[in-house]
Amino acid sequence: MFRALFAASLATLFWGLVAGFAYSMALHGRPPFGSDPLLGAREAAVRRDLPGALRQYEMAQRLSPDDARIAVEHGSLLVANGRFDAAAERLEFALGRRPDDARTLAGLADARRGQGRHGEALALYARALARAPGHPGLIRALAETRRESRP
Repeated sequence: MFRALFAASLATLFWGLVAGFAYSMALHGRPPFGSDPLLGAREAAVRRDLPGALRQYEMAQRLSPDDARIAVEHGSLLVANGRFDAAAERLEFALGRRPDDARTLAGLADARRGQGRHGEALALYARALARAPGHPGLIRALAETRRESRP
């Protein structure tokens, strides 16, 4: 009886410490161990908390500096909020890691289009469309960019 009570108390203490540690990490902006570093950034983006989402993406990139998917999501958020130069920087980094990824190519094309560099955007959209043939969003973006680039 005493052993069972002692074991239960010890288990409760252990899991209480683990939960407290995870809560403390979350309070300080660090994801708990074993969780996806993008989780907080995605939640902030869904809440339309741009400063919070950008902070979370930067933190996620520091935690996983070679993770291209973080750079792609971060760059896409920057494009959506009109920060084309910063977006192009993040997406160029991701393109170096994932040169054949249609989403990365399309994101960089969106950034170039926002910068007014239509020739580069057209070439990037064409490369993305070659990797995702028939994608309606890419076809539409390519047509709109062609229309915008005409004098």
